[in-house]
Amino acid sequence: MYDIHSHIIYGVDDGAVSIEESVEMARQAAAEEVDVIIATPHYIEGLYVNEYEDNLERLNKIREQINKAGINISIYLGNELLITPELPKLLKSGRVTTLNNSRYLLVELPFLDIPVYTENVLFNLEIEGYKVILAHPEQNEQIIDDPNILYRLIKHGVCVQMNLQSFEGKYGKRVKKTAQFMLQHHMVHFVGTNRHSPRKSNFSMRDIADRMSYYYKDNVLDLLFDNPAKIIKNEYLQV
Repeated sequence: MYDIHSHIIYGVDDGAVSIEESVEMARQAAAEEVDVIIATPHYIEGLYVNEYEDNLERLNKIREQINKAGINISIYLGNELLITPELPKLLKSGRVTTLNNSRYLLVELPFLDIPVYTENVLFNLEIEGYKVILAHPEQNEQIIDDPNILYRLIKHGVCVQMNLQSFEGKYGKRVKKTAQFMLQHHMVHFVGTNRHSPRKSNFSMRDIADRMSYYYKDNVLDLLFDNPAKIIKNEYLQV
């Protein structure tokens, strides 16, 4: 399986705090039959501003350690980028990156609102050739109140990554209900753990995938295998 949203890189955001934690996160993921992780450290201007080269250097150290530990898992580099009008310029600067240097870009909305510039920024990114994946929109208050907001963005070509914990109710009943609704109405293209630490969790990707199949009537493995593989290969995904 693939996990396209993970804060496994140590010391750069609110994720792993040490390389030992990073290695343990990789060990736990491999035990859950995860074969591929995309590391997605936050980039939030004024808060988390570690840049591409620093993230890559830390990731290479993690790769060395997991190889020594015999952990059979591949980790690629990306970012989770908070939406901002400066996002297209930020990408051109090389300070941040897409998912595995593909056309796919993981973009986070604020939790409480949808900025007025959102559609304009997403349109400009599309014009530049990027494919936007919205990170966990089921946690956005405006989308919870009106999922048609998300539907309209999808109609314009945006993809959606849902957190597995949202489906399990970790963030409350309203988020859980929204996640279930999104699955029922084919508004999810990827799932991810959004894991921030190696602390024991009460979920397994495989177990949750089985439960998701009740709501997602197509092949739920598309969300865990086929669609994420297109990111790694930089292949086109029809929304």
